Amino acid sequence: MKESVVAELALKAQQGDMQAFEKLYTEFSPLVYSILYEITHDHHEAEDLTQDCFVSALKNIHTLKEPAKAKKWLTAIAANHGKDYLKKKKPALLAPEHEFIFEIQEEENASVLPEESAALDERSEEIREIVNSVSEDKRLCLVLFYQHEMSIAEISEELGISESAVKTRLYRA
Repeated sequence: MKESVVAELALKAQQGDMQAFEKLYTEFSPLVYSILYEITHDHHEAEDLTQDCFVSALKNIHTLKEPAKAKKWLTAIAANHGKDYLKKKKPALLAPEHEFIFEIQEEENASVLPEESAALDERSEEIREIVNSVSEDKRLCLVLFYQHEMSIAEISEELGISESAVKTRLYRA
């Protein structure tokens, strides 16, 4: 969706147009869900948190100063809800069913031999273990940077930290 369309919808939503807000929800709920799923590793929690994010967004739509940046604003809300989730559920996150899933993508047409497949599985497991050992704040930066391909400046803005802090977290992770 073009930034101008997003801005128009956000402005209408600020004026109380629920259909405009519903269009924003339809457009950005998959993004918000994917961020929250990467944080929670639980479909039900991610769905619940996604709904919470949009309820929060609806209640606070008047605080959106730049309607063209509604996507970034919603991403920030998702990141903050994710951080709150991690703070509340920290002991539960150590459970094996909440492992961070880091996918290694293969080229579409590449044929993988059994030996290569075993090596990829082993490498994937090593990556999972490493990422799982990282603190929540560093893991969130990793998810936003590598999974959602956000720039360091965007992550900095969304998390409310300096760009050097984002770089440090990524480096240390």
